[in-house]
Amino acid sequence: MSESQNQPKLLLRKPKKGLHPPGGEMADSATRVPVQQPAVAVPAVSAKLASYYRYRAGVGALLLVNLGIGGYVFYHSRPFLDDQTHHITDKPVSAVPGAPVASSVADNAAHPWTPPPKVPVSEDEQRQVLQWMLEEMRKVNTQNKAEKARIDEDKKLLKQLLRERHLPSLP
Repeated sequence: MSESQNQPKLLLRKPKKGLHPPGGEMADSATRVPVQQPAVAVPAVSAKLASYYRYRAGVGALLLVNLGIGGYVFYHSRPFLDDQTHHITDKPVSAVPGAPVASSVADNAAHPWTPPPKVPVSEDEQRQVLQWMLEEMRKVNTQNKAEKARIDEDKKLLKQLLRERHLPSLP
């Protein structure tokens, strides 16, 4: 006997129990009866669906990456777009099409940003704000002694400010 006859045959599907040849798996190959499997009808899947199922994870990952990049660009480009759209130039545009146009860097250097003027707050309004801050500090529930000591110091300072005849100006 040759070596190929001694080795067991590899089957594509495991046969059912009732279809095993007598003598078990290790029986002589001459006693084996070939078992024919019934033909199973495989449903036809269109090529479009097959490619979708094959690349489903890649398509999902691609969509997530595109969404992330789009969100990043949208979020980080917004201040730049706002500066561009709200920029006002005082210089008229030249009528000659070949003439160079002044750069926006020169415009920004000519008109530096200045903060809005501060509105003076009256002393009565300052006292009302300090009273409100003191009331809010009294409502705070502390978790430990260090926090309670810090809040007590702040309340003490607020009370001193409220007792004074003239309040210091707020910046």
